[in-house]
Amino acid sequence: MQKRMLILLLDALMLPILLWASLSLGSNKIVVPVGNEWYIFLLAILIYFPVFIKFGLYRAVLRYFRTQTIITILIATLITTVIWGFTVKFSGLTDDLTRSGVILFWLGTFTFIAGSRLQIQQWLYGQNGSQIASKRIYNYGAGVAGTQLASLLDSDPAYVIEGFIDDNPSLKGWKILGFEVHNFDKTAATLINARENTEVIIAMPSIDRARRQFIIERLEPFPVKVR
Repeated sequence: MQKRMLILLLDALMLPILLWASLSLGSNKIVVPVGNEWYIFLLAILIYFPVFIKFGLYRAVLRYFRTQTIITILIATLITTVIWGFTVKFSGLTDDLTRSGVILFWLGTFTFIAGSRLQIQQWLYGQNGSQIASKRIYNYGAGVAGTQLASLLDSDPAYVIEGFIDDNPSLKGWKILGFEVHNFDKTAATLINARENTEVIIAMPSIDRARRQFIIERLEPFPVKVR
């Protein structure tokens, strides 16, 4: 929790600086905010942080860094920059908003967020997180028990949570704790080529023995450890 708060504070400090630099470069002058123009910096923070939290940028990014992380950061920063840009444009808070300034703000934010997460991860663990994680975990069951287990394992750098397996159609397309929920058929295509250190944990304590045995037999054709 302390690490996440530290990163949040770092973002809160750097975002206004990146915004000021982007507006200055975009308008070819040193921007000096006056009056209501200061609100554009507060607005950036109010827009960015909820989206970053929603996309899990204060969750597992510290532990491992992979292609999906880059894509998540790219999408999150693009969405927030577009929302911020349109809000500032139509509110008329500043005359220094330019298209190039907005693009620079997006690129600067993306570079900072991705770079800072990678640097902090390397500082904490000394190497790429994907190499640290000895086990890749799929939680079979996206209920309370599965969610609690994912939250517990997510805090341990020895594990990488790949997602949830759950055949409940109402959970299709959902994300829990930032991890996607897929039915068995969709996950099976990934499990066929699963790495040697992949495990599936049946996180459904309320099921009977017959149901549990059915799940185990269902997973037998795949190169994964079931527990």
